[in-house]
Amino acid sequence: MLLIAERFGQRLRGMMGRDARAAVRSGLVMGFPRCSAVHTIGMGCALDIAFLDAAGGVLSVYEGVAPGRFVHCADACAVMERVSGTEPFGYWALGGIVC
Repeated sequence: MLLIAERFGQRLRGMMGRDARAAVRSGLVMGFPRCSAVHTIGMGCALDIAFLDAAGGVLSVYEGVAPGRFVHCADACAVMERVSGTEPFGYWALGGIVC
């Protein structure tokens, strides 16, 4: 399930406060358009984060980003995040196309 965070409140909250087991079961992925940086402050679990270019190409991937961190990619146009270890990266592989 892909959840696009368009509004400020959605973007600020992201995965914070979500049940990690439920997110894994549903395959929840959060998408943040027009974004080049995310934080894991207040998260209850580690996240996998992928930064995308304008064509949906994967620029960089961070696995297992612990709570309380900040990651960015200056060239990114969008970010996707999910609970760490949800599934093999597959299409999240560096250089792959997501959308």
